[in-house]
Amino acid sequence: MTPDRSAEDQALIDALTTRATTAEQALVQRDATMSKLRHDLRGILSPAMLMADRLSGSVDPIARRTAETLIKTIERADAALKATRQT
Repeated sequence: MTPDRSAEDQALIDALTTRATTAEQALVQRDATMSKLRHDLRGILSPAMLMADRLSGSVDPIARRTAETLIKTIERADAALKATRQT
């Protein structure tokens, strides 16, 4: 191997190493951002779920049906948040 070829190889290795490091850092940052977003969204959904639970015990059938719809919707949102953790 010639010195020029060796220098080219090393330059390619350095460039690939830099790209791999940059990609890893981006993934770590993305994961941290997603974790914070999941936490914040769960904080927003929690009071809605509490109120829906309270409504589900109502004697008014319309309020109970509304509560059931809210609970199902909030549970779907929570499942979607959990699914983002898997990826």
